[in-house]
Amino acid sequence: MKVSFQFLENIVNVSTFENFVQIQSNGKNETLALPKIKSVKKLPAFSGQVVFADDSVLTYLLEREKVFIHYDGETWTFLRKEREISGEESQNPEIRSPMPGKIIQLQAEMGKSFQKGEVLLVLEAMKMENAILAPYACQVNQVLVALGEIVKQDASLVILDKISQEKT
Repeated sequence: MKVSFQFLENIVNVSTFENFVQIQSNGKNETLALPKIKSVKKLPAFSGQVVFADDSVLTYLLEREKVFIHYDGETWTFLRKEREISGEESQNPEIRSPMPGKIIQLQAEMGKSFQKGEVLLVLEAMKMENAILAPYACQVNQVLVALGEIVKQDASLVILDKISQEKT
């Protein structure tokens, strides 16, 4: 099976074989040996798990502008090209957790305004800090979490009101 992704200016081709994965990016090839696949499970919210014969698990999650891949105790984060991100998805007023974790910073406060790309909160997951950014110019309508709270994947974190940008 072969899958292609485009992250920023890099085109990444991933080819899976019986016991290894070959990744090609910018003319360079990397091969990752893997145990035989036992099962593949599609999860909600554009995510999934691959369970290998040795019971190790590769988990992936596609969330707005990022792709998270977790395997063998390591997590990789890739940024998607802006044009790949659905305009409809980015207009959603409800910000959800891309993965389970702990809220370690909370800048979002009811009524506070943010510009697109500003940090609303930081979620610690798998020993990594993941900034949750404002998807558009907005004002916070509701904060549904507290500093230090443990949240599940896909938990509602913040509700936003879009600020219309009038052109003059």
